[in-house]
Amino acid sequence: MTGKGAYQLERRLLGKTGWEVSPVGFGSYRIDDKTPAHREALQAALTSGCNLIDTSSNYTDGGSERLIGSVVGAVKPRDEIHVVTKAGYVQGEQLELARLRISQGKPIPEMVQFAHDCWHCISPEFLSMQIQRSLTRLGFERLDALLLHNPEYFLRTEPDHAEYYRRIRQAFEYLETEVERGRIGWYGISSNTLAHPKDAPDYTSLEVLLELANAIRPDHHFAIIEFPFNLFEPGGALERNNSGKTVLELAQENHLGVLTNRPLNAFNQGRLLRLADFPSHPARDLETELQEALTHVMQLESSYPESSDLPVKRMVWGHAIRKNFLTLVTPETWHQVRFGQIEPAIRGSLELLAGHSELAPWADEYRFRTEELFEILTAYVESEASSNAKRLAAKLDELCPELKTEPTLVRKVLKLSLSVPGIDCVLLGMRQPRYVADATATAELIAPERALATLQSLNEDPS
Repeated sequence: MTGKGAYQLERRLLGKTGWEVSPVGFGSYRIDDKTPAHREALQAALTSGCNLIDTSSNYTDGGSERLIGSVVGAVKPRDEIHVVTKAGYVQGEQLELARLRISQGKPIPEMVQFAHDCWHCISPEFLSMQIQRSLTRLGFERLDALLLHNPEYFLRTEPDHAEYYRRIRQAFEYLETEVERGRIGWYGISSNTLAHPKDAPDYTSLEVLLELANAIRPDHHFAIIEFPFNLFEPGGALERNNSGKTVLELAQENHLGVLTNRPLNAFNQGRLLRLADFPSHPARDLETELQEALTHVMQLESSYPESSDLPVKRMVWGHAIRKNFLTLVTPETWHQVRFGQIEPAIRGSLELLAGHSELAPWADEYRFRTEELFEILTAYVESEASSNAKRLAAKLDELCPELKTEPTLVRKVLKLSLSVPGIDCVLLGMRQPRYVADATATAELIAPERALATLQSLNEDPS
């Protein structure tokens, strides 16, 4: 196999598709067409030899597909890059359309309303709409592959597996017509529950999916599956939930291409754990700094001269952080809460206070003190994450000495995942050009049995 670029590992055959793909693919969950760094990262990945991109119609409300469409072809010939997109989520612009259709008395069939701001649908009518929108955003004449995106959301509102699989079969039947029409090449499923225990209420059975596809036609185009796989979610390789076989074993037997996602974002004991290295800030006494900064902000909030325009409850973020501190101690959670909730709320509140000159000194002090608190809290959670990452890296080296040659936790994790038999392509989020180096760094794999034994041991003793 040729054309691997900066990748030191050979390309792999993606099941019955016949595609030879880079061992690490470009995951585009949070990229958009407005951020220059995202464009630079995608360009760097493609020029380094990455030739598989994973996206979805709902990622950044279509911005992910638009960026991909503008870069693919400009950097590499279109036929050298494989783009896998997905459909199912109803968010943003699509949610507005779905609500409009309801108001007009013409609802999209089989819509699953599982959250206020996020619905789900895999009906033929919805899939047809999504295929056309994806083709338009990408600028392609045909989608290389379309995956049903987490169809198990249906089971959150209606725990009826018979109806669940009826809807999936209906979708498969429709997607076969889209293959014949020429709008898609292959289809499949991306599900977070393929590797769940068989008795899980939201379990999706690969065995049943294959039965559905084979019943439609023996030469079906169900060709790709995708699911999470990482150090603490290794079910795809260890959980024997398909008549004694794992998902990876059954997929290999049936020539399905296997993509895995979230290699560095693991749900462990109910919490999201980032499997990466962080700054340690060794020269700082962060516990003392954090306590002092938090005290300053809380004292300032307690002295707030309440205005009729802005109730005191809008200016209690120090108190809120102290009350919810244990839920904010990972960098991912803190980053999301800080930039998605707290800082926008504070900016809005301070804008309202700008019309009250008598409150200007208090507002200026609050702005300064909260910025100080947020910087210290960021350093604190990074330091805690750094300590955890070092302990985990040491544990991996102990269980599998072959991993000692990898200098960072990220590279240890990727090397282990890439060594698991049956995984064709690991999807790595590469929103920054510097992340591309991690994708191309692995030069040698470890023995498959050693990789599986390491995962087994780690999850038997996750301390």
